[in-house]
Amino acid sequence: MSARKLAGSALAVGAITALTVLLGLARNVVTADAFGASRDMDAYLIAAIIPNFLLYLFGIDILRGVATTLFSGSLAVGDEHERQRLFSSLLNTVLVVSGIASLLTAVAMPWIVRAVAAGFSPADQRLTAYLAYIMLPTAVFIGVGSYLAAVLNAYRRFALPATLRMGPHLAVIAAILLLARSWGVFSIAAGMVVGSALGALIQLVFCLRVGLRWRLALDIRHPLVKKAALLALPVLLMTAMGQFGQLLQRFLGSYLSGGKISALNYALMLASLAIRMGLEPLGTVLLPELSAEAAREQTAKLAQWIRRGLVANLLLMLPVTVLMLVLATDLVRIVYQRGRFDAGDTQLTAAALRVYVAPLVLWGTWLLLVRVYIAVHDTARAVKLSVVGYLILYGGSAVLVRPLDFLGLAVAQALQHGVFALMLWFDLKRRVAGIVTPALTKAATWGLAASAGMLAAMLPLRGLRTTAGSDLLQAVTHAAVVAGAGLVAYGLVLAVPYRREAIRLLGRLRGRQ
Repeated sequence: MSARKLAGSALAVGAITALTVLLGLARNVVTADAFGASRDMDAYLIAAIIPNFLLYLFGIDILRGVATTLFSGSLAVGDEHERQRLFSSLLNTVLVVSGIASLLTAVAMPWIVRAVAAGFSPADQRLTAYLAYIMLPTAVFIGVGSYLAAVLNAYRRFALPATLRMGPHLAVIAAILLLARSWGVFSIAAGMVVGSALGALIQLVFCLRVGLRWRLALDIRHPLVKKAALLALPVLLMTAMGQFGQLLQRFLGSYLSGGKISALNYALMLASLAIRMGLEPLGTVLLPELSAEAAREQTAKLAQWIRRGLVANLLLMLPVTVLMLVLATDLVRIVYQRGRFDAGDTQLTAAALRVYVAPLVLWGTWLLLVRVYIAVHDTARAVKLSVVGYLILYGGSAVLVRPLDFLGLAVAQALQHGVFALMLWFDLKRRVAGIVTPALTKAATWGLAASAGMLAAMLPLRGLRTTAGSDLLQAVTHAAVVAGAGLVAYGLVLAVPYRREAIRLLGRLRGRQ
């Protein structure tokens, strides 16, 4: 795939992801309006992490990256029969493992909830357990859907897999609007189950349409199945460490005053929007290319794709970081402040948001670089490098929660992102020649300069307020004016080094008219 086609695929996936993000925002708005930053919402968030933990603990979610890598390599060398065997074997493995894991978790649920939500009252612990029981099937549905989406990515089908998250968002919104008054927070759990099941079914239909056939066979001796296990096991350890970190943070948060876990969750959702809209689409279309070049042992082309991803990360995430740091309170007010989500909840969430977005560039860097290690079949190395970052997450959470309250948990996670990204970067720079070039240095230098210009343009306008209209309208107007000034400044500074690229782009656009 050429760079132009890659960009086109990334834009298409980005557009669908943007729609998914808008649906996610709508879901968060509806959820905040119905439940606010409350203890019931805290119970749901702890319950929701249990099926998510299963996806990582048993390696179900990890098959996304591994499946794309194996199928991309198989397509590059051409072996239809082996791909058919691999497809059914891995799909049935996901079903068996996720089903058994869900049953074992159901048996152990009372002890799990008492351990994770130790700071909750007995009534809140029972609520958490009931919600977790309802959502256990989502481990199966999300695991299957994610695997099937990864297979479609290997076939360069990017648009449909990008819609996987739409189902849960739509179903949760509908469930809250229709059932929240009678079912309460249980409406969110029901929506998650229905939405994840529909998403998996749609992915399966389209896998069958590209020529794959699902057979009830479990060939665990298949060479590629063994390779999938070898690739997945190290990543399994890394993701299990990450999930343990989330459990630890929820455990520590259960001892804080009601609503603090919810505030952290709302803030993290906003901080991750930029990653999901910008970096996830790029990483999705980049992984098959990285895997194909690694399979062909084309080191120079592999380094070229890595550079393109890093340049895009810098130029996208730097302005987003500045925007969210300066406009954190306005963004939270616009998105969440209505219904049971009051001004106090806004201040808590905005404070956490500033912490989460500070290392946004490094967050994007490690998400991109981890895909490189998957593509070159060296996931064990990435796991070794991740250990230090996760130790910082664990220790930082335990140490910082007392002096910094709930913000200590956010600081620990931000530090973990930064340290992990830097360790991956220095290791990969040493192992893959040709990553650091004048093009990458140029993007970093001018990106930082443009961000400084952006900040200089925004800060004088930060205190500007309008008295016209409602509080929401005032927040929207203020954010639009300040963000607009910042983005103009960012674009003007970047126009200096990238004017030729801009002129060529304008010429292409005019030629299509």
